[in-house]
Amino acid sequence: MEEIEESSPWRVWDETEELITDTNGNVIVYKAKEEEEWFRCFIDGTYRIARTATYNGVPIYIASITAVMTERTKEKVLREVGLNKHLTVILFPFDAFSERFKNTWGDKIQEFKQYLKSEYNAISDCRLRSDSLDVLQKSGKNIWIYSDITYLGLRYEEVPRKRYDITEQNLFDEGKIYSRVRARVRVLMSVLEAANLKYYRENIERKKYKNHSESWVLVDGTVNNYWKFFCRKTNQSESYPLFNKVVGFIKTIRRTPAWMDIAQIHKLKEREFIVTIGTKNDEDPVVKHEMDEDKLEGENQWGFIYLRFRTPIYFPHGILSSRGIVKLQFRITEEYSEINVRDRILKIQNKAHKVASLAIKERFPLPTDKSRIWKEAVAIEETEKIAKSRLLSEEWLKNKGWTL
Repeated sequence: MEEIEESSPWRVWDETEELITDTNGNVIVYKAKEEEEWFRCFIDGTYRIARTATYNGVPIYIASITAVMTERTKEKVLREVGLNKHLTVILFPFDAFSERFKNTWGDKIQEFKQYLKSEYNAISDCRLRSDSLDVLQKSGKNIWIYSDITYLGLRYEEVPRKRYDITEQNLFDEGKIYSRVRARVRVLMSVLEAANLKYYRENIERKKYKNHSESWVLVDGTVNNYWKFFCRKTNQSESYPLFNKVVGFIKTIRRTPAWMDIAQIHKLKEREFIVTIGTKNDEDPVVKHEMDEDKLEGENQWGFIYLRFRTPIYFPHGILSSRGIVKLQFRITEEYSEINVRDRILKIQNKAHKVASLAIKERFPLPTDKSRIWKEAVAIEETEKIAKSRLLSEEWLKNKGWTL
């Protein structure tokens, strides 16, 4: 699930994002042409967060999280594949609270954590950091998790006290608490998305389609470097090939090249696109901070495509607008490693043409939600519907509650 802001402004001028230009330094505008190949699979995650209780002035949040992967059959029908997992997550600054109230209520909140373990077989979210697929497969369909937002990321069992992000000074800052809750939930949604991808690659694709190359997969939103942690194997570098044919479908664009007039993007006609190269993606900065994504930037080179995905027939001719512009993200680490600059650019251009040709085939049919008519791919919309159907209701989440 990507939070759509149809009229959102361009937020960051990225000085590290390079434009692919001609020999005179002019931006090259390409036009996508449809090919026979289609995206075979689609991944989308979603979540719902509710405040379920307050303990001594500090809110306890609960979240329902799920992610779905669908596969397009030869008959052009979507069917669900991959994992069928749902996470119910309790989020609270357990250690920060215990430290602040160590002589009074601190023990009670730790007892609550033990209660979650014994009553719901709840596990710590940090167990999902290394090989999330293995942990998820050993659990049932509905998995309870407790999440300590005292710390950043999913490594808090290794983190010393000095790296607390929630401290005595901001323990009662509800804005800070909710920001951390939302970021952690987004990361856990990414865990499910990455696990679905790995499951499909290893347990369906390589067994069922032995004589076929890897399928192209479209993911709603960004593809992040930290996904490698959730797909970890003996050698972390073995995780990266899982993403070679994965494309991020970004509808809320947060970064654009600093050295380009934004009007050049707004002037694009349907199926026209511009290609750039960078190391930073369009993930929400709060989520990046949660998983130290900034420290991982540079490990992968990403290709980006600014594409006029769809232009309704009533769109005024000559009007410059960001409506209908999507950003596609794809991995180009191998292509970028080409020593000869000319060959490097040619390989990146070829892959960009391939990605754009796949994307424009998703323009039709139109989505049923007309508020998304400019940018939504119907296959992503249908995948999201399946995911949303599995979320717990807001009423159930709000009224779950516990007596401490």
